Amino acid sequence: MAISTKKRKAPAQKQTQLKPKKSSVTVETPVKDNDSDSELESDSESSSETELIDQESPDETIENAEEKVNAKPTKYLNTQASKDKNKEQKELKDKRKALKPDYELIRELKRKWELMRRRDNPMEKRQEAVKEALDMIKGKIKEVTFKHDCSRIIQSVLKVGDLKQRNLVAEELKDSFLELSTKKYGKYIVIRILRYCPSYREKVISSFYGNVQKMIRLKESAVVLEEIYTSWANSEQQSSLIQEFYGNEYAIFKNSSKSKKISDIIANSPEKKATVLSNLKKVIHSLLNKETVQKSIVHKCILDYLTYADFNEAQELSSLLKENIVEILHTKDGAKAGMLCFFYATPKDRKSILKTFKEYMHKICCEEYGHWVLLAALESVDDTVLMGKTVIQDLSAMIDKLANDKFGRRVLLHILCGREKQTAVESLCSVLKNLNDEQTPKTNKKSTGYQKLDESYILMDKTSCRVFTSIVKSDYKQKLEEVGQNSPSLGNLVLDSILNVPDLLPRLAVSGVFLVVDLLESPLTKERTKKELGNIHKQLASLKELKIDEEGHEKKKRKVEEKSEKAVKLSVNDIIMKLLVKN
Repeated sequence: MAISTKKRKAPAQKQTQLKPKKSSVTVETPVKDNDSDSELESDSESSSETELIDQESPDETIENAEEKVNAKPTKYLNTQASKDKNKEQKELKDKRKALKPDYELIRELKRKWELMRRRDNPMEKRQEAVKEALDMIKGKIKEVTFKHDCSRIIQSVLKVGDLKQRNLVAEELKDSFLELSTKKYGKYIVIRILRYCPSYREKVISSFYGNVQKMIRLKESAVVLEEIYTSWANSEQQSSLIQEFYGNEYAIFKNSSKSKKISDIIANSPEKKATVLSNLKKVIHSLLNKETVQKSIVHKCILDYLTYADFNEAQELSSLLKENIVEILHTKDGAKAGMLCFFYATPKDRKSILKTFKEYMHKICCEEYGHWVLLAALESVDDTVLMGKTVIQDLSAMIDKLANDKFGRRVLLHILCGREKQTAVESLCSVLKNLNDEQTPKTNKKSTGYQKLDESYILMDKTSCRVFTSIVKSDYKQKLEEVGQNSPSLGNLVLDSILNVPDLLPRLAVSGVFLVVDLLESPLTKERTKKELGNIHKQLASLKELKIDEEGHEKKKRKVEEKSEKAVKLSVNDIIMKLLVKN
């Protein structure tokens, strides 16, 4: 490799010479005078080194980059220096905490709390820790309670301590119940006082009077209000809490007002009806898009409004509630409000409500109050195609589960038997009848009222026959204490319905309906069914040659002579005949 021998100017600053790396490349320089030898040597060395670096740098750069990319992160090494640093930081943290008031007191309380909260400790040891903790904070309970890291300590004192110790805590906090209910952890102390201090329940409830509307809008205090309304308040106290939603007049002048329920207010002062309903409407509108719409006290407000509002106003609210009905039907008042919404809603809104039920159909059918809303839907919706797609189709897929459930069975029986007192709650039947008679003509095009098909049509239908079969099976599989010693069996009710239609039982037997087989196998209906079929045994032989079509008409069956031998199959008719012959 040739190197230029042209003389270069020396740099202004002194450069450090790089040690040449070993290389197979040899550099030859021409011989010059002695004066220029040193310069040539320096130039040749620097240029050769530069050339060697240029040759090796790309590969080294790529290798270094790959090593950096593929390199794994090094683990943190807990050296002695880091340990000392952590120790120093911990000491500084303890010093900062020590500057806070009551630091030593809270520190000692936490030690006592460790003893009282653990269930593996003996009760005597836990109660001793409670006593020592109360001796330390007596007179300071209010100050300690509002500290975020001491709320659990007061909760444990209320839980483990005796009645005298619990009342001591409640006495010092009696002026702070409202403020505690708005705190993230303080609300649990109020709930514990309600649970463990019976003599202070009325004081807790009365401390919230005048602030109910503010409390229901706050996430923390709404939990306390729900606990009071559903678990601890009596009917008079519940009315006093609800009354505040009727207007400021009923929130401020509680003691002077004798009327507490909305029915009494409207009866005594009809001119106040519009104001009360207007205030209720504002409250409901402000709570629809919040989690508080799931609270029982809000459900009562919705029910009061729908009960006393005009048709147009109730229909307007039903339209707003169409997405929220599925959230409120788990309570008694919420279910009643949901029923009213179905009867007031337009056909379009009813369709929207049923769509929200799709995902929770089984849960709704099996709830104590939730299935009321589904019965109202069956009564109010006149679109049979819509009901078949959204409700009946889903119920058909879960017949066995519903037949074995106490409340799910009522839905099936309502579809099959209607508002019968033997299969439904009498009070619910009367409510459905009144709503159907009053509101259905206003919302449905076909105001034909309550319709009921003939039993023969229902029993000959495949889906309904499956329902009856499941009911009979579940009836005799249940324990006697669940069914009741004196209560009539559902199998006997089904058999009575069949016997009410002339010649229906033999027709079901000849058509090969499994319901007859289950009635013959059930110990509750076996004897009666066998007796009824035994009396018409001769008719069975003649009816066996007749074919029953879907409409129930009889046609003569053509006799076909089978020339080829085929395997004999056991039909449902043969099973029935064997059960009749069997002793």
